[in-house]
Amino acid sequence: MRHDDAEALLACVRVALDTASASQAREALERDVSWDAVQSLALQHGVMPLLCRGLTAIGWNLVPSSVRATLQASFRDNAHRTLLLLQELRNLVVLFEAAGVRMMPLKGPLWSASLYGDVALRQCNDLDLLIAPTDVTQAIRLLASAGYRTRAPQATSVLAVRTRPSSTVVVDLQWSLADVHYRVPIDAQLWDRLVPRTLGGITAWHPAPPDQLRILSAHAAKHSWSRLGWICDMPAFVRRYGEALDWHHTLEEARRSGGERMLLVGLQLAASSLHTEIPSLVAQRVARDSVSSSLAVTMSERLLREPLERRRLNGVYGFVDAAFLQMRARERVADKLPHLRYVAGTLLRLCTLRPNDLDRAAVPLPRALAPLYYPVRPCRLTAKYGRLALGHGYQFMTVWR
Repeated sequence: MRHDDAEALLACVRVALDTASASQAREALERDVSWDAVQSLALQHGVMPLLCRGLTAIGWNLVPSSVRATLQASFRDNAHRTLLLLQELRNLVVLFEAAGVRMMPLKGPLWSASLYGDVALRQCNDLDLLIAPTDVTQAIRLLASAGYRTRAPQATSVLAVRTRPSSTVVVDLQWSLADVHYRVPIDAQLWDRLVPRTLGGITAWHPAPPDQLRILSAHAAKHSWSRLGWICDMPAFVRRYGEALDWHHTLEEARRSGGERMLLVGLQLAASSLHTEIPSLVAQRVARDSVSSSLAVTMSERLLREPLERRRLNGVYGFVDAAFLQMRARERVADKLPHLRYVAGTLLRLCTLRPNDLDRAAVPLPRALAPLYYPVRPCRLTAKYGRLALGHGYQFMTVWR
């Protein structure tokens, strides 16, 4: 991504988040900007509504009419989609409450209103609902009764889809905030600290502000801080709740649960990329932890400079790179080790010694010598991945800080 295009997008988003004025941003938009690229980047990074909000303040006259029409149509479509999800959330809240199943929406329209004060300022594609593990079977039955078809459940979630002539709604039903090896730094008492929040006739459970901040930072870290939309949630939170938050207590709770570094990196990224004014206590903690400051610099440099592969869980980062990033983002060895076991187990499954077609193509052998493919395979893998493994070996040594 060209520097001018990335800066134009950041300038608009900063205005939308009130971290920069329209006059400050206008200079970035008057450069040689490819608006088609900016539009594509905004959609991929989940900040199209913020781009539109920023341009409304700065001036749509700087944008070509064709791009303007497409962006405004995308904004309307997202708003319509969000209202549809809000209506469906209302129905599911009533359904679950009547059955005595406690449910907390994650992200979606309720969190958009909580963070931005406007349900249309966050890109929403589905509904994420968190329930207790003991309610999984009943919750799946309730979704089926509402016309949803569920896919085979994963370890911590199940996907449910309801298709009607006018719309398709996807519900990601979760009974854990992430897979076990992520060790999300939120304790089981989260459910005891939930607060009711009302929006559009819905009263649903919502995390208390300190818990919401830790969930936001853990979610961004899980995905290697690879999407701008997840970074934008941090300044939105600071603007909404920062003054009333006990930052000392919040940071101490994050440290106690092993999530302080993830929180510091997320807030520092908001400061460096989006010009958010973070509390002085947070800045002091970042300055004291060289790993947090280093990670924030690295993630800021990579955020909009590399192509985003939307189908990858970790954005522009490969499986091993992402695992090392997530290990560095944890300050306690006990929280790093599950990542290491997960990576090692996955690589062992991928690197099975059973020969495949690639081994046979690399060294053609007659059928009588087929058993020789067993030593051929590790030799081929070493030749192909040896240099990469050495680089990862260096990364491995840095994750224990």
